[in-house]
Amino acid sequence: MATGNAKKHLDRLAQTRRSNLLRVAERYKTQRELAKVLGFSQPSYLSQLIGPRPSRPITERSARLFEARLGLA
Repeated sequence: MATGNAKKHLDRLAQTRRSNLLRVAERYKTQRELAKVLGFSQPSYLSQLIGPRPSRPITERSARLFEARLGLA
C-alpha cells in the first residue's frame, strides 16, 4: 500500500498522463481515429482512460507504448 506522499505522487502522475493524452486526442477528429493510431480495436478503451469518468489508469507501460505509436519517443 502506498504511503500518503507516494499516493499523491501517483495521483499527480496519473493526472499528468491523462492530461497529456487528452491534448493528443484534440489533434484527431474522433477518438476512433486516435484509437486506430494507437492500435486499439475499440475506441471505448480511450474513454476508459480519458473519458469524463476514467476507470483505468494510464500505466508506465501504456504511456511508453503510446509515445512509440505516436512517434513521440
